[in-house]
Amino acid sequence: MIGSCLVEDLVSYSNDSGATPGDFVLFNNIGRLPDSPPQPIAAYDVQIVQIPLRTLLADAHFAKLKYHRTEDYRLVFDQAVQRLSLALDAAMRWNRETGLASLVVNYFRPQQDVLGRLLPRNDLRNFSYFIDRLNESLADLVAGYTNGHILDFDAISATIGRIHVQDEHLWMLNHNSTLSDFDAAHDRARLHPPPPVSRQSDLRIAAFFDAVHAEIEAMVRTLRQIDAVKLVIVDLDDTLWRGVLAEESGEAKTNEGWPFGLAEALAVLKARGIVLAIASKNDDATIRAAWDSQLGDRLELADFAVVMIGWNPKVESVAAILQQVNVLPSSTVFIDDNPVERAAIEAAFPGIRTLGADLYGIRRTLLWSAETQVPFITDESGRRTEMIRAQVVREETRKTVSRTEFLGNLDIRVASDVITTIGHGRFPRTLELINKTNQFNTTGHRWTSEAMQAALQEGAVIHAFSVADRFTDYGLVGAVLVRGAAIEQLVMSCRVVGLDIERRMLASIVDGLKRDGSTRVSACFLATDRNAPCADVFADSGFRAEGEGWVFDLD
Repeated sequence: MIGSCLVEDLVSYSNDSGATPGDFVLFNNIGRLPDSPPQPIAAYDVQIVQIPLRTLLADAHFAKLKYHRTEDYRLVFDQAVQRLSLALDAAMRWNRETGLASLVVNYFRPQQDVLGRLLPRNDLRNFSYFIDRLNESLADLVAGYTNGHILDFDAISATIGRIHVQDEHLWMLNHNSTLSDFDAAHDRARLHPPPPVSRQSDLRIAAFFDAVHAEIEAMVRTLRQIDAVKLVIVDLDDTLWRGVLAEESGEAKTNEGWPFGLAEALAVLKARGIVLAIASKNDDATIRAAWDSQLGDRLELADFAVVMIGWNPKVESVAAILQQVNVLPSSTVFIDDNPVERAAIEAAFPGIRTLGADLYGIRRTLLWSAETQVPFITDESGRRTEMIRAQVVREETRKTVSRTEFLGNLDIRVASDVITTIGHGRFPRTLELINKTNQFNTTGHRWTSEAMQAALQEGAVIHAFSVADRFTDYGLVGAVLVRGAAIEQLVMSCRVVGLDIERRMLASIVDGLKRDGSTRVSACFLATDRNAPCADVFADSGFRAEGEGWVFDLD
């Protein structure tokens, strides 16, 4: 944790409370970091960076400005942003050198507008607006760093309650920190010593730091895509809307409130790249005819990649959905108001996550959980539902013709990119693919951005493959990590399994190494409990087993 007393207090609280331990590096003004952190960089999951507001704005400077000289406020703001840029650049040195995930703390918005509640709000003379604009500038600057993200202290303080956390009702504006009993120790010799602030105010600093730790952990889980959700399957009656649609007579029940809230949450998940599906015991024609009257255009049937509406057991419907989408139960959430259905699904698909017991908590869980969030939204994310639908149509076509005819008529096109730095435009999607792929992943290894940067700096190369056919553009769906003449890892999206894309990928790698003068290519396969589908990928592409690995002779 790099910064001033604010994050030093966070480190102390973290170490004293038994939460995730951390090291503190003092960084005030525009200084220089030590050559290395207290421990080897690989020992850290993440670094927290805080640029003190006092570094950007001198004590009482803002308060002494002449109100009618608006240009002076603009000048002070511009100078603050310039200092912020310089200070951030110095504090992010370890991020630039290693790619270490970096969460940058933003600034607390004041509890009250300092110059008065009746004065203009959207004006740099209003310190609250000044901080809003400064936080915007900080976010823009942080976006320029690979693996840099905002740690929103301001939002966490607002959630806990600013009056219980922030110190600007006692200290100067530019201290911008948490309230404490610091002053009481220095005022004991007074004739009438004031009681400590903690006796006068309902301080919730511990709750604030607890929330900060929870946010840091969630951000790390999202960055590393730990237990990421890929598919959400939802029931309809009394789950996505009130009541049983087939039994409704007269006026339909209103869906104002949580049903619309849940529909909106599902639409957000779709935008994040999570696939939606329906598993409902119902009459298909009835549901399709009445859908718009229930949800309007808030959520359309077209937003669901797979729709299973009928009278078959839900276990059968969920099994069919998992097969069509090619997602493991452990990457799936099933939502149903019926506890019997949830129990049946949990028994049939170990590892699947279910929701529905807490009806009013579903939206919050879906939107806020680290497992349903993503560090970035790629082009492939936005088109995932359409790609799954195209995949379903493609597989239906496969059943009507021979394999040779099927592949010959697909008009498959494969393009490749060579990635040598994490600054490459295709790197975010490539890292997402590697860390989300379970079944067609030859080692199962997960990579942090900083670990991948280190590998690339040591000479490794990622070959990223994009695929399109006459049904759809699947985007970037394959990646091969190569170091020298060794294939360390191959991953491929299950959306293109069965199209022989893996053979084309390996042939491209082998041909390239042969042109570079290699005489032998080696490859690694490590069995996991999930990657059986790619166990024969090297054998099927002409590699032969040797020792614990695979080789391909080029001479």
